[in-house]
Formats: sequence, C-alpha cells, structure tokens
Amino acid sequence: MQEKNYTELERAIIATFCYFDSFDYPLTLMEIEKWLFTDNGGRKYSIAEILEALEQSPVVSGKIETEKGFYFLHGRDGIVEVRKQRYRLAEGKMKKAVRVAKALRYIPFVNMIAVCNNLAYNNASNLSDIDVFVILKQDRLWQTRFFVSVVTHLMRMRRHHRLVSNRVCLSFYVTDGHLDLEKLMIQPLDPYFIYWYGQLVPIYDHQNNFNNLIAANKWIEKYLPNLIINKPVLRRSVKDTKQSLAIKRIMETMLGGSFGNFVEKIMKNIQKRKMISNKKSKMWEKSTAVIIQDDILKFHENDRRKMYAEKFISKLNSELYSE
Repeated sequence: MQEKNYTELERAIIATFCYFDSFDYPLTLMEIEKWLFTDNGGRKYSIAEILEALEQSPVVSGKIETEKGFYFLHGRDGIVEVRKQRYRLAEGKMKKAVRVAKALRYIPFVNMIAVCNNLAYNNASNLSDIDVFVILKQDRLWQTRFFVSVVTHLMRMRRHHRLVSNRVCLSFYVTDGHLDLEKLMIQPLDPYFIYWYGQLVPIYDHQNNFNNLIAANKWIEKYLPNLIINKPVLRRSVKDTKQSLAIKRIMETMLGGSFGNFVEKIMKNIQKRKMISNKKSKMWEKSTAVIIQDDILKFHENDRRKMYAEKFISKLNSELYSE
C-alpha cells in the first residue's frame, strides 16, 4: 500500500502524535506547535496553520481527536486522565529536584543543572527517578562529579542499586567545552534524543550556560523547527545567592590551579578504575549509550533509543499507510 499524498505539515502533525502516543501523552495546541516533528528540515508553522490542519484537513482530522483541550490519536482518549495523574506526581518530584539543585549550586565548577527525560515534560510515573543533565567546567569533570555524588548521597537523594523512585539519577555530565550534542544521536534517526534535548528544563543556570548550550545545538531546528527551549517557572528555578556564590568562588580559586589539576588527576584515576572494571558495560561496545571521556560522562546502560526509534517508525508508517 502506498503512502497518501500528505502535505509537509500533515505529515509532521501525524509524526508528532505518533511519538508522544508511545508515552501516553496527549498534547495541547501550543505543545503541538512547539514540538512539531520533521525529519527533513521542514519550515516553521504557525499555530493558526496547525489548527487549520487539525480542523479542516481530512487526513489529519480523521486520525486526531480532541477532548478537554487535549489532542490525541483516534481512540486514545484514556490518556488524558493519565497525563493529569502524572502531572501531579511530577510536581512532587520537581520539588525534590529543586531541593537538590539548591545544595549543588554551592559545589565548585557546577555550571548548569537541567531536569530531563519524562519529568521534564511532567510525565513521571510513581516509580520513576529524577533524571538530570549537568554541565561542568572544562578540565574539572572528575572532581566535580565526585563532589556532586557525595552531596546527593549525603542527602539520601542519589539513585543507586535498588533505590530508584524519587532519587536523582546522575548519569549525564558534559563540560562547557563540549556542548554540541548532535554526534551523540544514534543513526539513522533518534527521535528520543531529539525530544530529550528539546524538553530539557534548566533549574539552575550559572553564568548563562544554558544559552551557550542552545547556541551550540542549532541542529535541533532541522527536527523541531518551532522549538522554544523551556524556561522554568519561578517555583522550579534555583538562583545563586551571595552565600553560594562566595563559597563557590573560594572553592574554585582553591581548585583552579595546579592543586586542582592534581585533584582532577587523582579523582579521574579512582573513578575510571572502577568504571573499566565493569566488563559487561556498554562502554566496551563503543556506542553512544555509555561514554567515558574527560569532557563527557554518559551512563545509559539500559539505552532504549533504538527500540523507541523502531516503535516510532512502525507507528508512523501504520498511520500514514492506513486507510
């Protein structure tokens, strides 16, 4: 069966719903505009154009339903209540993330903390953890990771072993000299990573590092042309204080020179020795699931991006080729 003659916008709308349906997540009209997905460098579309397609395009209106301000694939009205329930759960988890960020802002060389994955778009389940993405100062990755791990552990908030629910997952660090993330995608298409980046919510941003991250990742516009990166509301935002800045500056001065280089070398040797002892790790596969380098640490042993990509393509083809 051949694909119907869809317009670029019609195909982008259907693709967007196919992705979010896999996570039981209905969309508002503004979210459809923001997260409109295209894999061929499509142009930006206004909310008025999207609404017109939803209401007047036979191929779109026949696949998309709406209820209580949400849009979803035909027959999937039950996910509206799922989204509402998960939002309430996410609110509590975000409060925990903010509490942790308030402690981590004192740590030297921590430049940005962002919530990512399902919690970033308020789609957390009761058992899910709190995934964060951390930007650190270049040449200070190993010692800063050590300090972050110690503080979160003392707060009883670090995810480890079977302690998962409501714990902070510290599995992704990059330095401020390694902000271009495009090469971390799997090929030929990685919708999960695309939306992972597009849904980042910075809750702590020291010296505008988030703006630098945006500037380094213009490639995202090819997939999400309408994307406006999240800005947290006040209750979910952590700012530097005079006290935190003073402590941070003192510690960065102490660890910024030759002594800091020595500490960095020691911390690298200790941590890396433990990491390479795991012979079952995906780091040995030389994939982008697990990366251990001086400018990036990424520990996603259970990397399901290929599965999500295959599921997305299968669902999209089913919708595009269906009668």
